[in-house]
Amino acid sequence: MAAPAFRAAGIATLGNTTTTVTVTKPTGTVSGDLLLALVTNRGANAAPSTVPGSWTLLDSAGSSTGDIMWAGLYYLIAGGSEPADYTWSGFTDSCSGGMISISGADTGAP
Repeated sequence: MAAPAFRAAGIATLGNTTTTVTVTKPTGTVSGDLLLALVTNRGANAAPSTVPGSWTLLDSAGSSTGDIMWAGLYYLIAGGSEPADYTWSGFTDSCSGGMISISGADTGAP
């Protein structure tokens, strides 16, 4: 099996205050690719209330003192008919996000 390889990235461009982040699926993503999305909520230590279907939270961290924020890393194994973008919503303050597509990852244990 070939080693996992970076395929492409997708990003979200946002203003200073928003409670929803929509991240574009990386160009060239195919069925079986591992998608990793990092989403953040600055100004509040809180996860989004709505996560796109089938995405799984891999890890998260937050801070309630100093520079208050929350960040979460989500993953999804791409299927045959993925949408053009994915939306996380219900953040309490300024949020942002980005995504990468990786080919050749172990889909049984990403």
